[in-house]
Amino acid sequence: MTFAKTYREEITLAYYCFNFALTFAIFTFGTIYLRHRDRRDQRRKEWRQFAENIRSEYSKLKTKNIPSKVSKVKDTFGNIQIYKEITGIDVLRFMISGADRESFKTTQLDALREDLDSIFQLLNACASLILLGTVPNNIRVELRKLVTELGELTLPFYKGEERAVILRCLEHFGSGGRPKDETERRLTRIDAKLKRDVPYIQCLRFDGQNLCEFMYDYGGLNRTDREYLINNHDYSTCSKFTLKVSLQNRTETLGFLKQLHDNLEEEKYTSEFARELREHLRNLLYNENIDSDSDEMVLVKVMHEVRVYIHHFLPERNALDGEIQQEEQEINENLEILRDVHERVTRIRPDEDIIRYTCDRFISDLLFLKENMQPFHKSERFRLQLQGLYETFCDIIITRGNNVPSLPPSTGTENYQYVSCV
Repeated sequence: MTFAKTYREEITLAYYCFNFALTFAIFTFGTIYLRHRDRRDQRRKEWRQFAENIRSEYSKLKTKNIPSKVSKVKDTFGNIQIYKEITGIDVLRFMISGADRESFKTTQLDALREDLDSIFQLLNACASLILLGTVPNNIRVELRKLVTELGELTLPFYKGEERAVILRCLEHFGSGGRPKDETERRLTRIDAKLKRDVPYIQCLRFDGQNLCEFMYDYGGLNRTDREYLINNHDYSTCSKFTLKVSLQNRTETLGFLKQLHDNLEEEKYTSEFARELREHLRNLLYNENIDSDSDEMVLVKVMHEVRVYIHHFLPERNALDGEIQQEEQEINENLEILRDVHERVTRIRPDEDIIRYTCDRFISDLLFLKENMQPFHKSERFRLQLQGLYETFCDIIITRGNNVPSLPPSTGTENYQYVSCV
């Protein structure tokens, strides 16, 4: 008691100091906690808003059929072999993300790039939110399939910073994590040597001109459909790269090589070209031998060879662009072999060409009829005429070593008349 009286003022001061310190600590802790909770709630709100936005934007992309079209291009050009391990998708990545991408400008490539950018903007927003902190587990589960689909869909078309953004999204959302390091190293290696291994890359174009012209010539598209494809820039119709060679100062050698290139792309010559090239073209300058390759691989390798020759003889070519220099004599020797092979394979065969063309048109017309039947085509009269036409067709087919297909029962109808289906 004496102690309390003696040190009353000190004890009072200590009491108030303790209360002040305790009050300050509680206030500080509460303020920090509330701010942390507010930031956490704000992040949750941002992630929830992002989840709603990305689903809304994804629905818009699906309405425009963008994911389906991009996927079709990815699959088609991913299966096109250009040279060794280089595929069509590697060339597309160079066209889209390269420094000189404007030199490859086409309406189809612009449309593809625009659709890819619309998807990339969603992934970029996702990557920006990832920088704020850990992705909430419920958001990760909710968006995993969607983000993974968009990321894997666009990843093959990008490199550099854009590719890093997509990889970050796949790492945080994808169930499989980041792609394997060896895959990234392989793509980096391909991108680094692409222009050297494919020196003619500046002559390649991504467009649907050849496809539309082919389908129109053979009845696959009428003029209205063809114009629709061109005017609407439907890049999903592109099935291969076209080779653009300037008409100015074109030499006789360039003219022959371009004609050979076009004929190598025609399916009707595939087996004959492969057989002739295996037999006569032993010295490939820019590829390994073709003796044991499949017909398709033979044409892939020779196509690359011919494209390099075309680039070699271009008047405007630049010797510093990374092409592999070869002796002029070796190239000329191979050119003579290619001329002989080309002449033997494509020599004029008017009867066979007419039959091929007629069959192509016949098949196209029948397919059109099958998908677009009008009321008259469902009538008894038309059925009898079509059945009679089929029997007549079977009668003129000469089979060798095969069983004759069973014919439909005879109707007794004579003097059948062909009815055009278009």
